Amino acid sequence: GVLGSIFLTTGIRYTGATKAAFLSVLEPASAYIWDVLIFHTRLSIVAFAGVILTFMSLFAVLMDKQGGQAGENVYEREKT
Repeated sequence: GVLGSIFLTTGIRYTGATKAAFLSVLEPASAYIWDVLIFHTRLSIVAFAGVILTFMSLFAVLMDKQGGQAGENVYEREKT
């Protein structure tokens, strides 16, 4: 656990908090995909739906930014 926390904080320092947040959203889905590929666990419909919903939610957040302006604060733009 300690080693994982060290890698997490180091990764956030090098990639930035915003990119690390998006990558952390994908972690459960990618862990399940690797589990199926490496250990040949059964792919259940509920888990597959969860993976699809995870990717769809990430893409919905990314597409929410008008014009693809990365780093722009969407909520501040809506206030003006």
